[in-house]
Amino acid sequence: MPGPQLACLGCLGIARHLAVLLVRGRADRSRAETIQLVVDRLVEIGVPELIRRVLFEMERLPVVDIHPLEVMARLVDARHDLLSDVAWGEVILNKRALLDQVFRVGEVIDVWVPLNAKLKAFAIEGGGGAPGYCFAPGPPARYTLELESPGVFDLLVRAEIRKKHYLDRASVRVDRESA
Repeated sequence: MPGPQLACLGCLGIARHLAVLLVRGRADRSRAETIQLVVDRLVEIGVPELIRRVLFEMERLPVVDIHPLEVMARLVDARHDLLSDVAWGEVILNKRALLDQVFRVGEVIDVWVPLNAKLKAFAIEGGGGAPGYCFAPGPPARYTLELESPGVFDLLVRAEIRKKHYLDRASVRVDRESA
């Protein structure tokens, strides 16, 4: 469904339609092509406030494979003018330490964020074959992450800091045995 027709569905209808497209699109497209297809539909809509509301609404819907945060990240990279209140920023404060260390499967991983950050969304970017994870608030300015599969995982977060939304990425390496 082209963007102008899609816009007639309203925020909830668009969010549901695009969420279904994220799932069904994977049947005959690569992950990157599916994300780009959804980004293209959002660009066709062309109304920044509606696009923003749709993406935030999509985050509330069940996720099967592709998280709406991945769509948001691609859209910010391609057309920042359509999401002017969302930008890349420093949200994960210990990203260098996360990358330098090798964690064990099931080990609690501390993710540090600014004290005034409200984490709004979290995704394992690129899928990762359903690694099984638990991401939860910890002490102030900390979140905890546990991964149940070995591998290198790219984390993607969205946080609100002083009424502005920031995206950030970090990578973690998980092995069955500690390094």
